[in-house]
Amino acid sequence: MNAVDPGKLIRPIYEWMAAQRFDQEREFTAADATRGIGLAPFQSRIVDGVLRTIASDQVLSECDKKYRLTKEGEQRVYPGAIWENVAEVVFDLKNYMLTIRPTSLFELQEYMVEVPQRLNPRQEAVLDQAIALLVKEEFWTLVGPGTYSLTETLT
Repeated sequence: MNAVDPGKLIRPIYEWMAAQRFDQEREFTAADATRGIGLAPFQSRIVDGVLRTIASDQVLSECDKKYRLTKEGEQRVYPGAIWENVAEVVFDLKNYMLTIRPTSLFELQEYMVEVPQRLNPRQEAVLDQAIALLVKEEFWTLVGPGTYSLTETLT
């Protein structure tokens, strides 16, 4: 049986939380994290100890053996200042238009279906700001609720 070094579990746990898009609202257990990072169920106690250590750093809150990210935890798991997140979302929106809809309208409702695969929760939180910035920069124009038309064709 291979021994697990708890110190080497912190990074995989952070990466798992990011991949699963955990935020301040979504709870998880040590068993969830154990499965998520690919360890056997009997190693759940080790993972729980690591999660309690992470919680002592104010990254997670713990209640009844369930964990969730704190505000500080979200900033650690999804780094970047607000302006950096806005810039990332602007880049993603432009890339989406170039690759998916270069000659058509942008439909926010269609884009929102892909948000979980495209943006992390902190980026999703600034989506409206990024859209407003693209309107201000005259990249596109609002033509209806949640519908934008490119100012110039991208092709």
